[in-house]
Amino acid sequence: MRRHTSGTRPGCAGWVIADGVGRQLDRQGGQGSRGRRNPALVEVVVERIGEGHSTRTVLNGLAQDARVGRAGKKTWGLRSWGVEEYSGIVDEIVERIDRDGGSCDVESLVEELRSTFSVTENSVRLYLSTLAFVIEGGRVRRRTDDEPWTIDDRLAVARGAYRNDNALRLRLPVTKDVLRGSGHAIHPAVAVALAVAPGAQLRDR
Repeated sequence: MRRHTSGTRPGCAGWVIADGVGRQLDRQGGQGSRGRRNPALVEVVVERIGEGHSTRTVLNGLAQDARVGRAGKKTWGLRSWGVEEYSGIVDEIVERIDRDGGSCDVESLVEELRSTFSVTENSVRLYLSTLAFVIEGGRVRRRTDDEPWTIDDRLAVARGAYRNDNALRLRLPVTKDVLRGSGHAIHPAVAVALAVAPGAQLRDR
């Protein structure tokens, strides 16, 4: 979460788009019930500007305008509204752990992030299951630097993973998320088999 009350004015043609974005967001927000400011999808902003700009162009305008902040995974709003600014699932998890004194209830955390930022429950739980966090008794906390981590490296426990002709093979269901290029979690045993340790990367060529 970040809150900003001031910013700088972007230059060149970008300001023309950004200024229109800011004005349209202000109008959109002003239509909320009882004066509540409502963040908007970029598609809504494009429609309200009505000048034929592409979604990508308006997104660039949003990114350039210091008055505008990301209010959710897909929504934007003016920082002057005081809305909580979305900074990514991991940052939001860490912030709430710190806010609650070092640990927080998993179910409450999932529901808060889902309802506040329109992220999916599965995405939140996926990040909670990483080595960065420890879940005990229904509460999640940060893993400390001196805390050991253990991984079941038996490939037999990783669904869809097997060795064939000295090659590691992994069968994954082809879902709509896979087709649109979203990331997909794999069993830690597969990472161990590929010699990928926490913090390391492996690029497929």
